[in-house]
Amino acid sequence: FFLRQRFADSTARHLPVLAWGGASLFLLGVLVPFFGRGEVIGLGVAILLVCATRGRSGAVVRVLTLRPMLFLGSVSYSIYLIHPVTIALFHWAGLGISGNFVNFLMIYAVTVALSAVTYTLIEQPTNRVGRTLARRL
Repeated sequence: FFLRQRFADSTARHLPVLAWGGASLFLLGVLVPFFGRGEVIGLGVAILLVCATRGRSGAVVRVLTLRPMLFLGSVSYSIYLIHPVTIALFHWAGLGISGNFVNFLMIYAVTVALSAVTYTLIEQPTNRVGRTLARRL
């Protein structure tokens, strides 16, 4: 948010440097195994989003408003809560965390599936109860 606000007033000449920096951080995190690589990937993606959404880029807005992206946004809190459990289950099952892309996809798929279930069975009903109680009070 702060980067987007700051660069809204600046010239566009800094944007290519920021975009290359964000892309470099993302690729570094994806390709080189080291502690904290998830944070580096997240920072790279955040920088790329700041660069891409400057002026509300049509392509980025179209991608972020696709049904699968909106679904992931809806279950994102469940994903946040479930992903450590999924990683621990994979480790316990002997699948470990090797850092390869196939392992990531398996963990991601299981995490999203479990998150969709918890969102449907727990989060949505409790949100409805909360809204009902708030209206009554």
